[in-house]
Amino acid sequence: MRAEIPLREDVAKLSRTNPSESRDSDLRIIRNKFFSMLSLIFLLLGYFASVMYYESKIFIESEFASVSAKKFPLYVWLFLLGSTVFASIALFFRRLSAFQAGKKFRDERWIFSGHFIAMIFELCVTWVIPVESWSNIAFQNFNYEKNLVTFYKLNDLLTLAMNFRLIIVLDIILRNQKYSSLAMLKILEKYQIEINVLFILKCLMKKRPYTIFIWALLVSIFLFTYGIRICEMPLAIKLENSSFQSYVTIVWMVIITMTTVGYGDYTPKTIPGRILCFFLCIWGIFLMSLIVIILFQSLELNFEEKQALVTFNKLEAKKQLHESAVSLIGSWYRQKKGSRTLEVVEEHKRAFRSHRLDFVLNEPSGFDYFFE
Repeated sequence: MRAEIPLREDVAKLSRTNPSESRDSDLRIIRNKFFSMLSLIFLLLGYFASVMYYESKIFIESEFASVSAKKFPLYVWLFLLGSTVFASIALFFRRLSAFQAGKKFRDERWIFSGHFIAMIFELCVTWVIPVESWSNIAFQNFNYEKNLVTFYKLNDLLTLAMNFRLIIVLDIILRNQKYSSLAMLKILEKYQIEINVLFILKCLMKKRPYTIFIWALLVSIFLFTYGIRICEMPLAIKLENSSFQSYVTIVWMVIITMTTVGYGDYTPKTIPGRILCFFLCIWGIFLMSLIVIILFQSLELNFEEKQALVTFNKLEAKKQLHESAVSLIGSWYRQKKGSRTLEVVEEHKRAFRSHRLDFVLNEPSGFDYFFE
């Protein structure tokens, strides 16, 4: 059974809270936001450190690298390790404070709660990082199209897997919106709705659809560009092909593929790159469908505009019907009075009905606005 919309008394009841209880809740929320921001900062720092680590490893293998530059990847990896440690600590306290903030809404233990399970998942994802001592571990891969043997380093694959960190980053950003506040939690509890990331994302799409779409587009371009570069780099170095060693070329290919144009001037040559490009095609179809829905909703009339259109259509209909009635009465008056009175009245009724029907059929969605 669908829950009813809250009345004024229900809203007032939800807004009344005990001062001490409200103060404790505010402290828990502030603590949760503090650790969320720390987690977000350290996760992003570690992610960009992994990008620098991968690029520095490629650079030191080139002929332009100096002896002093070969120590730079070690310093970057130590920074990555430190940021991962601090991110893990912040994630633990973030989940613990979130559990304490919502404990009065659900009676459960910490170890059996959803926050504990989510914390274990987040820690496992956070600790997927390249290891400096594993730099020489590689997997052999044979490319049947070019008949060449290439090697994928384990650290490169771990760097690619670090993209899953952005799932935690997205969760932190969404759960720090106003739609995940304590007031919203109370309202959702009243209607027996569980707050989750999908609900917050729906609210943001209703509030700021273009902002969400632009951010999703930019982040997608960066992620897929970086991922395809990692997948194609071993073969590109072997073939001495500069196409997939350039970010500009890969960005161009990602944009063309995502928008479902697909010129085919640049295509992945490795199996991992093609698998990633397949997911890029699926994600691009979703994004292009999303912008069509957003544009359609933007061009739709709101309530006030619909009311104005209804009023205008009624005035126009009244004006046209008045002119039609005047013409019919004038033509009847010019005839001999009393000779065809009943016939003219029936003719006027038929004209009135047909005129109203013509107006409804000729006006797009006129029926909705006229007889709503």
